[in-house]
Amino acid sequence: MKISLKLCSIKVLCSFIATIFFIITASQASAIIMYDGWSVDDIDLSGYGLEDFETGTGPWTPSGNWSRVSPGDSNSGDYNMQAAFDFEINDSLTFNPITPVSGVNTFSFYHKFDLRPNLDFAYAEIREGINWSTLASYTGNQGSYQQVTLTFTPTSTDYGLRFRLETATAVPEPTILALLSLGLAGLGVTRSRMKA
Repeated sequence: MKISLKLCSIKVLCSFIATIFFIITASQASAIIMYDGWSVDDIDLSGYGLEDFETGTGPWTPSGNWSRVSPGDSNSGDYNMQAAFDFEINDSLTFNPITPVSGVNTFSFYHKFDLRPNLDFAYAEIREGINWSTLASYTGNQGSYQQVTLTFTPTSTDYGLRFRLETATAVPEPTILALLSLGLAGLGVTRSRMKA
């Protein structure tokens, strides 16, 4: 009798572990699909004019998950630049070097983003000399294109601009943690009933 109870307990435990593994694996796979990343279009920079990515990437150099995409997900025209979401990336769309005009320079763009709030961040950054600094940062979700206008006043001639997407590791969703807790509680109840 004790041997059959132990076998039953082992079967329940193995079944539970397999179920939790499946749920966590499925949730991480769906998270890649669930988030879109960061889309940028119609960049206008003082002294350089508008870049709408209709004929290529222009002076902007993509790295990692950044790519020119179409159709139908742009602010205007057919194309835009997008950093597709993935875990643990630090990818940039860079214009380097730029020659700023004298006085106040304007840097405007249209963008939308779909990121995990306070885990993944989109940065608009400027380089002066060798140091990059943040002009603006974004997290969470902005489902439609909105225009952003940033300004800077140059103090030298060595500048660069970039859009950088930095994402964190995969984190189990609260629902997964709740299911795991419920499963552990159920396993405890099952074991205590078997002992009684």
